[in-house]
Amino acid sequence: MSLMTSWAPLPGMLLVVWLLPVGMADGGTDTHIAAAARAATDRACHLSEDADHRNSCGTGGGGGHGQDTNTTSPLSAPFPLSGGADGLSEDDKWRCADESSPWSELRRAFLAASDNATIETADALSRLLLHVTADVHLPLIPTQCNVGVVAAYHLLGRMCLWFGDALRGYRLLQMAQVFVFTLRNKNKVPEIEGQRWGTSDEQIIADMQELRKHYAAWDMARRALLTPVPKDFRDPKLRIGIVSICAYTDEWALKYVTPHNRQIYASRHNYTYLVHDTHPMPNQNVHIQHAKLYLLAHHLRSGRYDWLMWLDCDSIIMDFNRTIDSIIHTYSQQRDEPSSGLDPNVGLLITEEGWGLSSANFLVRNSPWTISVLGRAFVMAHVHQPLFGDQDALIMTLINEAALTLSRAIRLSALIRRLISDAAPAPAIHSQEVGDEVVGATDAIDVRAVVIPQHEMNSYDVWNGMFLRSHAYEKGDFLITFPGCREPLSCNGLFVCAANYALDPSNFTYDQHDLNHLRVFGPPLKAFEAYTQLASRTQMA
Repeated sequence: MSLMTSWAPLPGMLLVVWLLPVGMADGGTDTHIAAAARAATDRACHLSEDADHRNSCGTGGGGGHGQDTNTTSPLSAPFPLSGGADGLSEDDKWRCADESSPWSELRRAFLAASDNATIETADALSRLLLHVTADVHLPLIPTQCNVGVVAAYHLLGRMCLWFGDALRGYRLLQMAQVFVFTLRNKNKVPEIEGQRWGTSDEQIIADMQELRKHYAAWDMARRALLTPVPKDFRDPKLRIGIVSICAYTDEWALKYVTPHNRQIYASRHNYTYLVHDTHPMPNQNVHIQHAKLYLLAHHLRSGRYDWLMWLDCDSIIMDFNRTIDSIIHTYSQQRDEPSSGLDPNVGLLITEEGWGLSSANFLVRNSPWTISVLGRAFVMAHVHQPLFGDQDALIMTLINEAALTLSRAIRLSALIRRLISDAAPAPAIHSQEVGDEVVGATDAIDVRAVVIPQHEMNSYDVWNGMFLRSHAYEKGDFLITFPGCREPLSCNGLFVCAANYALDPSNFTYDQHDLNHLRVFGPPLKAFEAYTQLASRTQMA
């Protein structure tokens, strides 16, 4: 029988739910359908113009909500929290137009690299860009400064392909996207400024999709060298915790469905579940999505855990047999000798979706480096640049310096190309064959972070998978997440559908006429058609 969860916990028990027949809670009304259609056509959280929505949904802030069966107490930061940078004077705001400022130097370096694509001009531009973005709150006030930063990343990304480092180019374009988000212009580069700097959001996305092919080919070759690990492998030496923030109001099913789902899974594998059902840093002017960075660092500093998995509250574990240990042992293997055990230098495992790294669900190892990264990302997002969400801050912390430090491989490849043809023009972004990457190329990200496939711990629902050109959930994936779900009326059925399947997959009955089932399980084309028809009917109503 198909099941539905009510929105109140049983008396006297912390993490249990009532189970009711579907019709009793869903109702199947036209209002529900219209709301579902509206939600389905919304962009995902991370693509929203609003940083609060890009990385979070509902009142839960997109964060998983950790719970140890004993809920942890509120945290206090060890320094005053100002809540963001103060306003700048008019002179400061337009510093990028001042001939005496680093902005004019950046503009000159940009024009030099545009006119003559050499390793020297690229190196000069990358050094200036690193200098400008090191003080991250400065470039993000006037629009023309933001667009200049976007254009510089974009140009360097294209140049890196020509120099033979498509992986670095791919990461630089992700940095360009982060700064496009800060424009607060519906993820668009303003036309006038874009023309002035020779960039556009459409071209950045097209180039990123092309370079992603190179990254995918490299990643497939890298993963082929890994030693397989059974999906139910449990390392008794590892102390593992699952952390989430589920600070949702009563009308959200996630307030009860997610803790129940996580607690069953954690109990099965002897993991600690650290759930926070309220804001972990109240009355400190800290956005709830920024708080997750500080929260993870806080739990690591306790010394009780070797690894922590952060799970956003709108992520539902679908395969209770898959262990976190198996993910750790698969992707933290010694890179030169996978059979020799875990690499002590690996501190973070993270996935990426269509537009870059994702902070929805990720793993961190207890190490000084990891705690430092989380702390720096927190300060960046909360103090220096409140336009950043936690995801933007993590991307900036993990990628920016690594991607802007031109590698020896780039210099060697550029030299070879120059010897072959001194006058050869830079090729179009599509001209390099996939697989032509420099032998021994590495990802342009901090070496202590490892990007793992999205299906391992960040599969999207079918609708978002199609819309965002990302991996959509398939049976056997560890979990499913629902970016962009902002209305409990239209989203609760999705969460409940996924949670009910996870409880008993063998007895779950799939209904191809149920919109929730279509969005969770597909097939993709049928789900797309159904939601498109509903959206069309809603607009006509």
